[in-house]
Amino acid sequence: MKPTIYITGNDSLPEEQYRAQLQKAETQIRKELPHAAIINPLKLGIPSSWSQEERLQLRLKTLKTATAVVFLTGWIKGPLAKQEYWHAHEANKDVFLDNQIPQLQREYRAAAH
Repeated sequence: MKPTIYITGNDSLPEEQYRAQLQKAETQIRKELPHAAIINPLKLGIPSSWSQEERLQLRLKTLKTATAVVFLTGWIKGPLAKQEYWHAHEANKDVFLDNQIPQLQREYRAAAH
């Protein structure tokens, strides 16, 4: 089984800081789970002209395709991330916090074998 992992965090951070946070998590997960597909919402190609609601709708649609969702430090302060959190639970996704990435890696590495 090839897992699809959606990562999100505090989307109210300055964009470069948020981008760096997501990239660090993506790199960490990819190192341990090279077979996983990782969805970074900043790489979805969302036009800057879109409203926050339009961005949220695309992110939620994309989140629904994931096997698991990882919420990074400070996610609770991000308006989009808070919505993603509730939708992830409603959709029965595996939910992990960033301090649980080793657990995510163990679970999905075992599932790959």
